[in-house]
Amino acid sequence: MVPAGRNNTPVANLIPALLRLGHRVSVVAAERTVSQTVHVHGPNLNIIVVPHRPSLTLAMLDSFRVERRRLLDVIRDLKPNLVHGHWTQTGHASAALDSGYPCVNTIHDAALTCAWLSRGYRPDRILFIIKQMAETRTIARRSRYIIAVSPYVEAHFRRYFGYRGDARVIPNAVPDALLDGPGEPLRTFDAGLATFASNGDWGRLKNIANLLRAFALVIRAQPSARLILIGAGLGSGGPAQAWAQRHHVAQRVTFAGVLDYAAVQRTLKNEVDILVHPSRTEACSMAIAEALALGIPVIAGPVGGIPWMTKQGACGCLVDIEDPKAIAAAMLRLANDADLRRMLAEAGVAWAGQCFKADRVAQQHIEYYQHALDQYQESHTSFKRIIS
Repeated sequence: MVPAGRNNTPVANLIPALLRLGHRVSVVAAERTVSQTVHVHGPNLNIIVVPHRPSLTLAMLDSFRVERRRLLDVIRDLKPNLVHGHWTQTGHASAALDSGYPCVNTIHDAALTCAWLSRGYRPDRILFIIKQMAETRTIARRSRYIIAVSPYVEAHFRRYFGYRGDARVIPNAVPDALLDGPGEPLRTFDAGLATFASNGDWGRLKNIANLLRAFALVIRAQPSARLILIGAGLGSGGPAQAWAQRHHVAQRVTFAGVLDYAAVQRTLKNEVDILVHPSRTEACSMAIAEALALGIPVIAGPVGGIPWMTKQGACGCLVDIEDPKAIAAAMLRLANDADLRRMLAEAGVAWAGQCFKADRVAQQHIEYYQHALDQYQESHTSFKRIIS
């Protein structure tokens, strides 16, 4: 099987679990940082990266024709049993469908909502969004089997892109290592002492500005509170810090910025008591899933796939993320109620083990792959009977 898609954490977490279960995997991707095809071969894992044109906008104009051809040539050389496409908006899923092999595509986001929240008013940005939506609509029309990372994403894909085919909800995976610890408590739960964190990026979608407004209210009641911001645009000297200083809400905030994956996990595990995720939508947030796995209570909005991810609030506090006062009230409530934090942490670890553990997620993928292969074989057998 060939997961055809750009390298990201959800896919990277899935592949080791598939290998542990005895499968051979080839990862095929188009990437703008390479100028010639790169091959990395192992006993059961191949990684092939083909060049992507530098301009994503220009590539989008011809629906990634060059990238699709490069991906398609690699896939056909591999002769896989099944192709698993990722990212409907960048040509990878189209290449998977073009291959003619049994194909499953994963829908990783609610494309229309994300486009609206990430919109800009430059002509090239508007054109880019229009082409993204057209590409996603084409994937909906051509696909027979899709995986949606949450029920919200499946409903969005069916409602706004007209998908009528077979679908399975399988969430993003967190590494088993986050859930297979030695068994001792992950942290102490002291009332009145709290370090908050948010893992996202600066902009309208992730809504960090409202979190900064809320945290300014929190430190009035708890001057020892601390907030760590992790992600693009959230570093020292970046746009988040500049905005916070202009609005006088930078006190007790650590602008950590972009960290590698291991550093993010160390920071969460060793320093953070509560994750605040004020995003205006999420499909299946890795930040939330990883926090739950680490026993970190979550504060987030009742938007997108977040209610499902938090088991309708059983693993976190769902608040109005457009209201800084409501966010601040939830932050102070958790900071001052050690028993509530412990209850949410224990519920989160249990739910993450049931829902997001990589081995469980991989097994669900394998079952759906087999379903798609069985249906493919049955349809081709029926067609042969008709023409014979």
